[in-house]
Amino acid sequence: MNRKQFFYLLAVLLVIGGASLAVLFQRSSSWTGKGKGDGRVLGKFDLNEVTSVVIRDAASSLTLAKKNDAWVVRERDDYPADFARVGGFIQGLWQLKPVQEVEAGPSQLPRLDLLTPAKGEAHSATLVELQGKDSKPLAALLVGKKFLKKSPGFPDEEGIVAGRYVLPVGKSGVSLVSERFDQAEVKPAAWLDKTFLRIDRIQSVTVASGGAVLKFLRDSDTAGEWKLDGLKPEEKLDPAKLPAFVSLFNAPTFADVKAANASRNGFNSTATVTTFDGFTYVLNFGPAEGENVPLAIAVSAQFPKERTPGKDEKPEDKKRLDDEFAAKTKKLGEDLAKAKQTEARVYLVSKATYEPLWKPREEFLQKAQPSPSPSPSPEAASVPPVPVSK
Repeated sequence: MNRKQFFYLLAVLLVIGGASLAVLFQRSSSWTGKGKGDGRVLGKFDLNEVTSVVIRDAASSLTLAKKNDAWVVRERDDYPADFARVGGFIQGLWQLKPVQEVEAGPSQLPRLDLLTPAKGEAHSATLVELQGKDSKPLAALLVGKKFLKKSPGFPDEEGIVAGRYVLPVGKSGVSLVSERFDQAEVKPAAWLDKTFLRIDRIQSVTVASGGAVLKFLRDSDTAGEWKLDGLKPEEKLDPAKLPAFVSLFNAPTFADVKAANASRNGFNSTATVTTFDGFTYVLNFGPAEGENVPLAIAVSAQFPKERTPGKDEKPEDKKRLDDEFAAKTKKLGEDLAKAKQTEARVYLVSKATYEPLWKPREEFLQKAQPSPSPSPSPEAASVPPVPVSK
């Protein structure tokens, strides 16, 4: 090979290599948001100006609004919304970038479920609107069909959701984004702040329903075993059948809240919970509504406001003990104020979660074991039968 042939071959290789790299870059950029789709899908808007989020589909709508620097759910009479969820959702829209631009004209929008939501429309999108002060429109997005990606080795499976087709309102460019938009739900209950009661150091639980009253109590919040008040000498409590009181009330949750003016008539079951810190929680339950039961709460507390010094308390210990008492009293006051906020609404809680409380008394007791039949003594077994004279 002479010098001229060498340089000719080198040029061909460079051309082929460049073309391969270009194809590779094009494929890569379509899934990284670079190249043609480098800008944000919704363009630029100020996150701090967003004061409401409206999510609408063909059947219903949902409004999340900022009220006194907190987010609320309008469809639940301004009940507090999950701040982290709302903030994350808006942040995700602000930084949303396409992974691939899709050439789709108006006639192809139904195929991608990108039609503006309308009642009865089978190919409606989910419309997400971000609004500022006085309902000023800041940005809006149509969220359409899910993009499914086949899993290697499972060719017959439908695939997993790897993104969604979206269309900014007022623009013509359809994009495929990697965001699944699982949170774009027109379900008020899904957006509620589920921070709820936290009852610590439980001392007793008294359940009253249908004329029957059961009281469970313990002597210590650390190693104390649960007892059933009024247990008869011949009765034994079955610990395995006791409801998990500590976990049941220590971190409860709820499914939804009822209207602010919801009636509390017909609430006929009560669980009264007391704690070693002097709190009393009265939980009133109403008739079941599907898989849930309504719950209304009343909270009170009695704890000392002043510390009584010990008999042999040293002067050098007084300040430390006073400071510890003051800090604890302040914390208990804050806990009471927070718990009192739950009194304003009626909650819907899982019926299955609280059903163990309403078992009849005998269900909590150990079953009596039948006495075994007496076995004949060895002496009696060795005595031959007495013959009967005729």
